[in-house]
Amino acid sequence: GLEAQVDAIARAGVSLAVRERDAFEAEHPERAGQCFVAASIGPTGKMLSMSPDISDPAARNVTFDEMRAGRKSGEVAAKIHQFIKDKGYGDAILYGPCHGCGQMECEYPFLETSSQYMLEADMTFMQDMFLHRGNQGFRWEDGLLVKAKGPAQMLSSYGRQINILDR
Repeated sequence: GLEAQVDAIARAGVSLAVRERDAFEAEHPERAGQCFVAASIGPTGKMLSMSPDISDPAARNVTFDEMRAGRKSGEVAAKIHQFIKDKGYGDAILYGPCHGCGQMECEYPFLETSSQYMLEADMTFMQDMFLHRGNQGFRWEDGLLVKAKGPAQMLSSYGRQINILDR
């Protein structure tokens, strides 16, 4: 696959976006400093931490630990949202933590706090978290497979890191 090229592809995309942003700001100086460039950080291998201490195991992989066969979907979503609220980001939650995957970008089943279905082994989801405050946001997405026993399985082996690419 292209996992080895992810960083180069992201940097090339950012270079193009920065060039376009700079051209826009040159034509619209009143907007200078208001346009930002964001980039992908995936595919990745672990859920990012929401803790100031990235070595804190309680702050990692919460979604994967909760996505287990036999659990009620709405309760799982509530636990994930509560974790985010406990870290001080509750006001930034825009939607449920997971959705189904297939040919469309977002598909059923959606994992929301109002969901009533039971998680079953071999269900496949996209863990899709987007936190947003004001004019800033942070989003990550990973594929996962609900297992008959134990936490969900990550569907990518690519390691996760954050690269600050521009402003």
